[in-house]
Amino acid sequence: MIAVYLTLLLISPQDWLSPLLGLPVDYILYPIWLAVLLATGRSKYLLRLTPQDGLLVLFVLWVYVSALANFAAGVDGQHLYMYAKWFVLYKMVAASLPSLDHLRRTAVVAISLALVLAAESIQHFHSASLTGWAGQPLGWIDPAAVEAGLPGRTQWVSIFDGPGVFCVVFTIALPFLLQYVSAPYGLLRRAAAASLLVPFGLAIYYTGSRGGFLATLAVLALHLGVRSRISTFKLAAVGGALSAVFLAAPAYMTTIHDASRSAQHRVDMWIEGLEMVRYNPLFGVGRGHFSDYTGSLIAHNSAVELSAELGLPGVLLWSAAIFMALKTVLVFVQGSTNERDRAYAYALGISVAGYLVSAMFVTLEYETLYFLLGMTAALGHQVEPSVRFSRRDAAVVASLVTVFFLGLRIFVALYY
Repeated sequence: MIAVYLTLLLISPQDWLSPLLGLPVDYILYPIWLAVLLATGRSKYLLRLTPQDGLLVLFVLWVYVSALANFAAGVDGQHLYMYAKWFVLYKMVAASLPSLDHLRRTAVVAISLALVLAAESIQHFHSASLTGWAGQPLGWIDPAAVEAGLPGRTQWVSIFDGPGVFCVVFTIALPFLLQYVSAPYGLLRRAAAASLLVPFGLAIYYTGSRGGFLATLAVLALHLGVRSRISTFKLAAVGGALSAVFLAAPAYMTTIHDASRSAQHRVDMWIEGLEMVRYNPLFGVGRGHFSDYTGSLIAHNSAVELSAELGLPGVLLWSAAIFMALKTVLVFVQGSTNERDRAYAYALGISVAGYLVSAMFVTLEYETLYFLLGMTAALGHQVEPSVRFSRRDAAVVASLVTVFFLGLRIFVALYY
């Protein structure tokens, strides 16, 4: 069922293949998925409530509380439905992956589907008609990129119908592919995995996404840091190498002051979001109402958008749930002696971290995140006793959120 879900999520045939157009796949897939869990005896995981589950429950409940507090502004029923569905998705993913072998097979499926879309992206970019498999055109492109001779930026369909969000397909699968490039895997498998980095790299480049480019560098830095056991010298060497890559990249992928003012519009929306937090710190303006206050644009930053729409309690609970996911990965790694298991766990943690980096530049509050969190919850089933969320953890989350807002305020002040 996991493979079917990922195919429907990433390839999205129901959004472009004519025999499947308009098919209500959620209403078909979810009942069948639940029936499979009941038939295989894995439904017990649906009823178990771990600390990570509890934080996510509180977050979803806060979405509803915020909606009630902003009832006069109108309730966005679509978001209320989506969060309930995403929590069910999270629980079903966690229940569907009872062993590390199941988790590894899921990673292979994610890599395979990302490679399919990488092939689509490469063909789309070089096609004479400049249209993709789904008939989608190339996306908007910066004037500086046009001057460099690029025809446009690749994009896909469904939730990936923009270059920035399309790039996320590759950056979340990249850490799982990178684990096969290093020991403990054999030379043949490592060589095959290394060769697959080429279409991944081209697909990422063809999206022309600044956020995706930075997320890719972050994924590479984290992977190399983990594989080198993060000594000071090696960390400096990795940082220097990636800095050189950043400096060598085309200017339109690195500049923060572009001619089309794309980057500037993002910063403007971050400022708008900070103002909403200032005037609505407890309940926010209600999920789905960010663009109502700005007039048209969304935040292009998941944390800013959630803070503005749900208030500080909402973003704290969201951050705590993600913190618990990453803590679960670290606790598993610390207790495991199997090198391949550790490599997989690190890849999963890096995938979540890379997603968060991308979410700094594009609003990515999609089911993709809750699928990844479900995978970390499944990993947590291998840890006994369950990973706890302590008072110290709460203090760390609060500190990180505070640092984020202070850093953002300093950035926007320096930017202008």
